[in-house]
Amino acid sequence: MTKEQKVNCKCPKFLIVDDDLTNIKVLKRYVKSINESSEEALNGQQAIKAVEEKNRSSCCTSFKIIFMDINMPIMDGVEATKFLKNQMEKNIYPFSYILAVTAAQLSENSSDNAFTRVGFDGFFQKPITKKVFMDIISTYYK
Repeated sequence: MTKEQKVNCKCPKFLIVDDDLTNIKVLKRYVKSINESSEEALNGQQAIKAVEEKNRSSCCTSFKIIFMDINMPIMDGVEATKFLKNQMEKNIYPFSYILAVTAAQLSENSSDNAFTRVGFDGFFQKPITKKVFMDIISTYYK
């Protein structure tokens, strides 16, 4: 692949992981509003598979941001994030920001420590508004 081909590659830069289709739809709409695209997964296991497939791609090898729900069936967001961050630390997967997205009530100090200890790069409470999404983009999508 030439450098020119790689520059013209239009791969999804976002992975939205949530078992609630409404939450996925809202985040997809926000992503589309900045002229980007996204992939989605319904649980942590599907998220890991999506990251593995992206890593094997000849064009774009990583997501820039992964929005990860916490409570999901099959594999929750904490377990998936621990696995993905471990693989990133070993340079098996390229780096991606993984942001916890949760409906749980968050207190600034305790939640920050709990989420960052397991590897999340940030955390946000549902529902994510357009303003919060744009703040996320300005912080993590450079």
